[in-house]
Amino acid sequence: MKELKQSIENDSTGNIHSSKVGKEPISMDTYQYLAQKMLGSDSTFTRTFMIILWNLMCRSPSSLNIKHDQIKWYNDALCIEFSNMNEDEPGQQYPRHIYANPVMPWICPILALGMYWSTCQFDRSCDQLFEGSRQYERFRKELRLLLTVPEIATEMERRGVNVNYIGTNSFRKGATAFCVSGSTACPSYAAVQLRAGYPIAGVGDTNSLYEIVGDQYVGRTVCGLPINSHEFGFLPPHFIVSNSLITTALNLTFPRAPTALSFVLEFALASLVYHSDYLRQQLNSAHPLLISPLFADRDLLNQLKPLVSCTTESPKVGFRSTGIPPHVAVLMEFQSLKNTIKDQSAREEDSTQRLVTNIVSELLRSGAGNLASIDIESNISSKKPIDKQYPTARL
Repeated sequence: MKELKQSIENDSTGNIHSSKVGKEPISMDTYQYLAQKMLGSDSTFTRTFMIILWNLMCRSPSSLNIKHDQIKWYNDALCIEFSNMNEDEPGQQYPRHIYANPVMPWICPILALGMYWSTCQFDRSCDQLFEGSRQYERFRKELRLLLTVPEIATEMERRGVNVNYIGTNSFRKGATAFCVSGSTACPSYAAVQLRAGYPIAGVGDTNSLYEIVGDQYVGRTVCGLPINSHEFGFLPPHFIVSNSLITTALNLTFPRAPTALSFVLEFALASLVYHSDYLRQQLNSAHPLLISPLFADRDLLNQLKPLVSCTTESPKVGFRSTGIPPHVAVLMEFQSLKNTIKDQSAREEDSTQRLVTNIVSELLRSGAGNLASIDIESNISSKKPIDKQYPTARL
C-alpha cells in the first residue's frame, strides 16, 4: 500500500506519467460518434450492449446478467427490474426505465434491441438478454479493436480522448455526468445517483424512495431526447392497431422468441418499421439486418408503415408520455397550438384557391375576356389586392 500511495503521488506531480486513476467518462458527443460508426458494421452485439450500458447507467456485470423475465414494457417505456439499488445487496425491485429516441435513431435503445433480436436467433435454453459466455471479454475486445481503427483513433485524438482510459465504466460515468449537466432543468442529483447505483451520503432508504419516481425523467434524459424541446415528450414508435398482419410480422422477424418478450417485441418491430428507410440508407447491402426476413419482404414493410405512429400524442386510448417535466409539458402545448394554427392556415389557403378557381370558371363560362380572368386569378392567388380603376372626378 505504501508503494501504491507513493506511485500515485509521483503521478500527480507529473514526474512519471498521467495521474488518472480509473476509466475516463465518455461525453455524449463521443458516445454518439461511436454508435454511428458501429451502426454500419456487423458488431451488432457490441453496439447494442454499449447503448444499453449507457442508458441503464449501471455496472457491466448487471447489464450482462439481464434475463428475459426482468424485461417488461410499461406504458411508453421499457423497464428492466433489478433486485437491488446499490447492486451489491438484495432488496426490493426498482425498475430502470429505458425510452426510445426517434429523434436520434443511431442511439435509440429500442431500435438497437430490435436490430439485435432480429439478427440473432433466440436460444430457448438460455434466458439471458445477451446470450453466450465471456461476453464481457468479447465487448472489451471488440471495443478496443474499434478504437484502433485509424479514422476513429485520429478522431479520438482530436477530441482529446485517451483510448487507453476507455472501458465499460466510461459509459456509466459519462451518462451520469450528461444527466446532471447541460440544463438548469435537468433531473435531480439524487435521482441520477440512484439510477447509477452510487451511494448518497446521509440519505436513508426511506427518504431515497421519493427520488425513485424521478427515474422516468432520468431515462428520457439519458437516451438523448432534447430536454429543451417538445420532442422530449415523444412517444416510441408503436402500432396504432392490432391485427393478423402484425402477428405475422412478429413471427417472421423474431422466430423462437420467448413468451415473456412478446409485448416488448411489438415496440421493437414498430421501431424497425418506422426507421426502415433510415436503416437502408445507413447500412451496406450485406448487413445482416437488410437480408433478414422483414427487410427482404418489401411488400410487408409497406403494409406495416401506415400502422405505425410516432408523435407526442397517440390515437390509442391511455397511451401517454411519462417522465415529462412541467416545462416540457408547456412546450408540447405550444407546439400543439402551433400545429393547429398551421393547419387552419393551410385550410384557409386551400379554400381561397378553390374560390379563385370557381370565379375564373364562371367568368370564362360567361364569356368574359381571358385577360381579366388571368388578372383576377393571379392577384387573388398571390394574396395581393386587385387594382381597382376609379373614374376621375369632374370639377
